[in-house]
Amino acid sequence: MASSAQFISLTPFETYTLLDDCPEHPMSIVVELRFDSPLNEVRLREALAYATHRNPPLACKLDVSDGSYRWRYDSSFKPDLNIQPDSARFPVVGGRLAPLNLQAEGGLRVGYYPSTVAEDIGSSGEVTSTPTSLLVFQFHHALVDGIGVRCFMLDFLGSYSDSSLQVSKAVDFASLDYRADFAAAVAKQSENPIGAWQRIKNAYYFHFQPPKSIEGSTEQLAKPPPNANGSECSPIKSLIFDREISDQILS
Repeated sequence: MASSAQFISLTPFETYTLLDDCPEHPMSIVVELRFDSPLNEVRLREALAYATHRNPPLACKLDVSDGSYRWRYDSSFKPDLNIQPDSARFPVVGGRLAPLNLQAEGGLRVGYYPSTVAEDIGSSGEVTSTPTSLLVFQFHHALVDGIGVRCFMLDFLGSYSDSSLQVSKAVDFASLDYRADFAAAVAKQSENPIGAWQRIKNAYYFHFQPPKSIEGSTEQLAKPPPNANGSECSPIKSLIFDREISDQILS
């Protein structure tokens, strides 16, 4: 039987994030999704597999067999779905998720809690509890960035809502080898080039406009609100998409 594995070289940034990973400051991106009802576990596993192979680095594990770092892509790879994970299967260190073991589990860890309770803190400090199901995604930054997470989540949610979606083509490993070749990207002609005036405006906003907080004052955002037991909340930033916002995104 032919091997389904393919080796991919690490980029300098991927090597840096790999070597800089530690339990105190894991190189992880965490996304939590709350749902009003339990999910279909069969479709959930299918959607995870679809989204993973649509974003090939997440179907890789770290290979060090020859003494150097390489990604080992496996076309038969399926991410583990940890149902109601305990601390051993979805470990937490000091209130943070533990670093991913890239050699054993790859760059994605998924925990699914079919029945849990979400606690939301209002502006005046009141706490409301809502029954919910929860999906927790932990990505390793060596294999995905913010844009990659967005692409994965769109693929995942799209596949869960339409189980007929299939990965349409094989992975182009030649293009993956050049994913950090910024010279080629800069040399490529833009389909919608910007003019000199727009470049000046972009430079002005970048260099002279101070950053603005999305909501509230800097002092309010700097200190997280207390949770139900009086201690401070997790430093993880949250954005809640209600039904109105979700409809706007889909429309």
